Amino acid sequence: MHKLPVTPFGTAPTAMAEKAFATLQAQYALCGQTLSRLPGSKAMYAARWGMVRHLATEEEARLFLARIEGRRHE
Repeated sequence: MHKLPVTPFGTAPTAMAEKAFATLQAQYALCGQTLSRLPGSKAMYAARWGMVRHLATEEEARLFLARIEGRRHE
């Protein structure tokens, strides 16, 4: 039986990483933010109203999302 490994953004299998990134982008969009990254890079950028935040890892992106989601519910 062939098992697909669970991997972070930017590593194989690409389809899984792209799906995970697209899901994270959608979560950011629900908070009024955009989430972008350069092709081949693990670093991401969250932006809103011309303010940009560099997020070096998936973990940083998830932590920042938790912060902005908390603001949305206040």
